[in-house]
Amino acid sequence: MQTARTVTPIPSLGSGQAKFEYRDPTFASPPYHYSHEWLVRVAENVTDAEKVVRSWSDHFSSLAYFLQFQDDQDAEKFKQFHSHTELATAIIEGRLDISCEPLWETYEWLVDFKFVQEAYRKDNDREVNYEQHVAALERLSELHLNLLKSIRVVQRALDKIKAHSSEWQALPGITTSKSIRKSSNVSLFYSYSHCDELLRDELEKHLAALHRQGHIEQWHDRRIGPGDDWRGQIERHLEEADIILLLISSDFIASDYCYDVEMELALKRHKAKQATVIPVFLRPCDWAGCSFGSIQGLPKDAKPVTSWPDRDSAFTDISKGIRNAVEHVAKSRLAP
Repeated sequence: MQTARTVTPIPSLGSGQAKFEYRDPTFASPPYHYSHEWLVRVAENVTDAEKVVRSWSDHFSSLAYFLQFQDDQDAEKFKQFHSHTELATAIIEGRLDISCEPLWETYEWLVDFKFVQEAYRKDNDREVNYEQHVAALERLSELHLNLLKSIRVVQRALDKIKAHSSEWQALPGITTSKSIRKSSNVSLFYSYSHCDELLRDELEKHLAALHRQGHIEQWHDRRIGPGDDWRGQIERHLEEADIILLLISSDFIASDYCYDVEMELALKRHKAKQATVIPVFLRPCDWAGCSFGSIQGLPKDAKPVTSWPDRDSAFTDISKGIRNAVEHVAKSRLAP
């Protein structure tokens, strides 16, 4: 006979079995957001630049505390923090020439922390699985050293701002943080037949979490505006994409433009290790002998999405595989 045990979660796995006095955190989103207007503002006003940099640590602490007890369901708070980090990076790297890698590593840590906390709160058997959740949190604790590095970066930046306060406007112009930290957004290109547009839409929804967390930017030809050169737009985004998704079906293989133009350029960049090509099998078709056949595709076992009993499970398998590819691309950018 098993004896029932009482589980008292540690504070960082909040709102579980423990009973304690608690007030909802007052999470006030800071008024700092990455935009052209703010880039101009912090380039001209040293006081604003200092406030943006100084408040980054407070923003992190406030969000981390919030996530212990509540879910950021629409990822709005994470988008605010990502935008704040972009703006701080533009100042610290663009004008002060100090690397902001620790800030972005801390951001990634917070993303993982968010998922651990949410998994714990959503677990109907969290008392039984409590030790597993704690183990996941303990693994993250090793990465929390990034925060100490981030604090040192912030302090160095504040010291440098103070030293250059009298000549702030005369310093080199602030570069956009997107060019400084390209790895914060991995670009995805969809190569597909319009006959598969509904399935592409479903895949795009399943990748929404990656997009909301600031990891990816998605592009397909439906983003082409009226009057734009559609061929030039497609070729430019193909040349710039980090990951190219080939949405495989009989219609894709039958399309001269998809197969002979887009796919050939994609495979050329893949072979040159300039991009990662991932075949995504949407509908059953005979693709034996096709040029993409030697590349590992998704979902698992190359089982087409429409052949799965549950399509959401198929798309979830695909999104997990794409997340792994995105993380690999991001890490490769940091390699010397």
